[in-house]
Amino acid sequence: MRGYLIAPSSGNYIFHIAGDDSCQLWLSPSVSQFANQKIAGFGGWVPIQDWDRYPSQTSTAVALVAGQK
Repeated sequence: MRGYLIAPSSGNYIFHIAGDDSCQLWLSPSVSQFANQKIAGFGGWVPIQDWDRYPSQTSTAVALVAGQK
């Protein structure tokens, strides 16, 4: 899945990921897809809404600016 994230307000955001069979969450500091950085991920699987089974499911704080992609 790929898309744009537009923050509703400026600040630090923490992301969590859960899913089946090895998930990764990537975020780019710009609109360029070539600047992607992996911010969370894990191998294996986790049940729906199980956000803290693995420490790597949670990103560090990411600073976002309101209204920017």
